[in-house]
Amino acid sequence: MANQPYGAHEIIELHEVLNGTIDAINTLQMYKGFARDPELQQMATVHIRFITDEYNQIVNVVHGLGVPEAIPYRPQTATTQASGPSWYQDKLLMNGLDDRDVTSAMLGCYKSTAQIKFRAALETASLPIRNLLLQAATNAANLAYETWNYMQRRGYYPLVSLSGASSAQLLRGYQPVQNVSPPMFAPIPPGASPIPPAPYSGINGQEHSFDQTLPESFSSVNDVNNLSMGGNAAEEQPEPAARKRTKKAGE
Repeated sequence: MANQPYGAHEIIELHEVLNGTIDAINTLQMYKGFARDPELQQMATVHIRFITDEYNQIVNVVHGLGVPEAIPYRPQTATTQASGPSWYQDKLLMNGLDDRDVTSAMLGCYKSTAQIKFRAALETASLPIRNLLLQAATNAANLAYETWNYMQRRGYYPLVSLSGASSAQLLRGYQPVQNVSPPMFAPIPPGASPIPPAPYSGINGQEHSFDQTLPESFSSVNDVNNLSMGGNAAEEQPEPAARKRTKKAGE
């Protein structure tokens, strides 16, 4: 993989991206054979060609064969009008798959690969590969949008909206922020020494700082409690009642 010092997690994420891309290409090739609408067949063909080119780009980069310019995918303009919000009844087809099944599988594939590629970009240290993965994640999102748009026009995935009152109720609480308060902790100017921590007044009024170190002679928990409570913690604790009765009986 050339001379680029890839990190271990980076290699694993790239493996997931490339393996997932191969699965996506195979899935599209399989479902394309069930498509009946010529527009859907053409869209699937364009998607397969684009995803294959994108896969080759990533492979060439990880093998040190150059860093090509990431090409964004631009969703195609719809050629037919929307058919309206008519629900498509889900059912298992025993005699084969139809166009709704094909586009549903495509949409799920693009959503999954978009998440994988974006997560991989967050874990990538190599800037060229990071930029390539970010563009690949955006491309998968655009492929998903184009597929959903086709489904919406065919009535397979209608866009259902809330009522105006419900939308207003959900979003009414979010308003623009006007007066932003200054930061609680001001940054320390270069060359200035930090302010030492303020002394803390203990339970008994004895002041000590949080950064106070323990003397080397401290060897027990009671010695540490003496520092914070200003006295002998063992002496201030009440003596158990059973021990008092035993002591009184022996006196």
